[in-house]
Amino acid sequence: MSNGEKCQCCGEEGNDRRTLWMACFFQMEELSIPFEQVEITGVPRKQIGSEIESLSGMDFKVPVFEQSEHNEEPRKFRFYTLRVCKDCRANWMGVIQDWFQGKQNEV
Repeated sequence: MSNGEKCQCCGEEGNDRRTLWMACFFQMEELSIPFEQVEITGVPRKQIGSEIESLSGMDFKVPVFEQSEHNEEPRKFRFYTLRVCKDCRANWMGVIQDWFQGKQNEV
């Protein structure tokens, strides 16, 4: 019997999962990482604080956005997502931070 959702990175089963969202022009499936692809149609907007709302048909949450100031046509946005545990998300954030600060070659 499963104890919850499996982390796509470390394989741990549990109930406290996070969704990593990544938008990239690179074909991420070439990295042999089990990304899922998600497509959302909408207009880029300013984020309102830290409120969140479920997207229809999805089992995770995304930021709520306010109405656009201009009458823009909706566009398709493609994302790669991974469902991971809290520890794997923290590790991912640390690697991104190290990369941004130029620490990737110090290991």
